Amino acid sequence: MRSLILSLLTVFTFLHLNAQGLKSDIGINDGIDYETFTFPIVFGSYTYLCFQETTDINRNYIQKNNISGEKLWKKSLQEMLSEEFSNHNLGLVNVFDFRTDSYGNLYIHGWANEGCDMMGYNINFTIKLTNNGDKLWLKYWPLGNDNQYFSNIPFIENEVWIAKNTATIDEPDKIDLIKLNVTTGEQIDSLPDILIPAPGVLTYSNEYPIIATSGSKIYGISEDGDVLQTIDLADQIRGLVSNNGLMYVLFEDEIKIFDGDLNLVNTVTFGNQYDLTHLKYIDNHLNVLNWGVNGFSRIILDANLAIVNEINFAPFEGYNSQSYGFVDYNNEVLNISHHHPIQLFEAIRSITYSMTSSEDETIERVDAAIIDIDFYDVSISQSDNAPEHVMKQQAFAKILIENLGNFPISSLNAYVYVGQWFCGPAAYFYQLTNLNILPGEQQWIDVGQVHYDVNFLYPEDGVYKRTICVNISNPNGIIDLNIDNDSYCGEAILGTVGLTNNTLLNLDKKPIKITDILGREIEKKTNTLMLYIYEDGTSEKVIIKE
Repeated sequence: MRSLILSLLTVFTFLHLNAQGLKSDIGINDGIDYETFTFPIVFGSYTYLCFQETTDINRNYIQKNNISGEKLWKKSLQEMLSEEFSNHNLGLVNVFDFRTDSYGNLYIHGWANEGCDMMGYNINFTIKLTNNGDKLWLKYWPLGNDNQYFSNIPFIENEVWIAKNTATIDEPDKIDLIKLNVTTGEQIDSLPDILIPAPGVLTYSNEYPIIATSGSKIYGISEDGDVLQTIDLADQIRGLVSNNGLMYVLFEDEIKIFDGDLNLVNTVTFGNQYDLTHLKYIDNHLNVLNWGVNGFSRIILDANLAIVNEINFAPFEGYNSQSYGFVDYNNEVLNISHHHPIQLFEAIRSITYSMTSSEDETIERVDAAIIDIDFYDVSISQSDNAPEHVMKQQAFAKILIENLGNFPISSLNAYVYVGQWFCGPAAYFYQLTNLNILPGEQQWIDVGQVHYDVNFLYPEDGVYKRTICVNISNPNGIIDLNIDNDSYCGEAILGTVGLTNNTLLNLDKKPIKITDILGREIEKKTNTLMLYIYEDGTSEKVIIKE
């Protein structure tokens, strides 16, 4: 074994120092995204995205973009699944993995459940699509308490494997590997009870039919599923690529080379100024992305891991080496699906660079911000011909929109939510058209009714309020670049419900009986509506405030 310390000062390299051209920078999930991942796949000059839009009742989509970020098609994953599960309303879908094979076919692995009911009908599924989004096959597994599947689609070349969790208390790291027919999706092989955690990478070597990585460990597995060798490398494995009988294992700032028998051949250390990810083999060269202290770049290596070329990319807004999101690249494009945190949630932007041009495109940056809400015609009153305390509530609103982009805003969508909303549609949806909000300007827009309800309200002395939130999206019919500023909540003061202070308690009379509003006799209580019945036959509704 030998160790080689690389330095850009001592290794002869051919570097492209100019940043490559930014071709598109668009928002993906124009709404609050709280429980999903967005995976990009690049094939040729196209980018495929798998993402969720919660403003569209948690719908998941597959979308194909060209290098300039233009949408070529967009298809609903729920609709693909509903063709198979017409008897079940599969509402929530979580995508765990999204990959392509060498032919450009797409593979999606995930979990779906019925409606918003976590205890309802649940499945894990793997679906194969063409690069035009046409479904080729669907394989699924109904879920029970003892039938959980891990979240990835490991590949060996163009073979498709699924890792099934068979762990127990005594054996917490145990899986089955299930092999699917790549053409039909049918199961053709299974290796049960392999004593390893969920694999991040599957490959093969001269000695072992299956090589798996998990965490900091490499496992050599026999054709019967027996773990014949385990190597603990101490540090988290960031990637593994096999080529010409050698395995290249990626860590934060170094690459280790193993032979087919899992013997360490070489270690190449790049230095602590590097932060390496996404090891790939492209056109007979190893490639890796560097997110180090000097920005981020694509590094191309020769067979001895000397740097042949480095392609630099201009930093994007929100970039840091610890938060680069999901990435894929080839010789034509690099796409970053960047996760941008918003409190407990995440927004996602899709950023595409050209690998062949340093020229930036003229990008239409649309950024509509909602910065205020003004309620009007707000009221609460006794509903007509209804029992006492059944109250009619309503509110209307205007919203203040600011154009932070570089193009005029002519239209946008507005979603209205009343109180907390986690799984379901907005209370109101408005398409606002014929607008003319110029860059840098603000404009009040009347969205109309934002709250209406007829319901029993517990009477109380004080002001009744309702929290109302408005989320805007799709300015000019495209995805907003920045969703940090797309939501605004206000408190609509509807009015006073119930009794006033002057009628809270009649001190001149002593009740002979106290009941609740249903006529059941009760003891005197505070902060509770009571009916006082007096000797003269009169009665009075009373609240004793505390």
